[in-house]
Amino acid sequence: MNCFKLYDRSTGSVLNLKKVDEELCIHFGRTPDTDFWYRAWYDVIGLGLSLGHDWDALWERLPEYRDIIEFMRERYDFSAWAGRV
Repeated sequence: MNCFKLYDRSTGSVLNLKKVDEELCIHFGRTPDTDFWYRAWYDVIGLGLSLGHDWDALWERLPEYRDIIEFMRERYDFSAWAGRV
């Protein structure tokens, strides 16, 4: 199982991913949805981070998500790891 966490770059605190989703929605002028992630960022960008890709690699591999990656890269650090289920 691959996992990731996002950290607030200014405070170093671990972030609630639903809160990150709300921030993305607000920034991009959308209403947060309780059932779906904004533009499936968690499923695409989150997976990439959990697999060990950094912001630069995601920027190159996911041009359709560059706006979200840029927003996140400016605000968040991350850690990723793999474990056994």
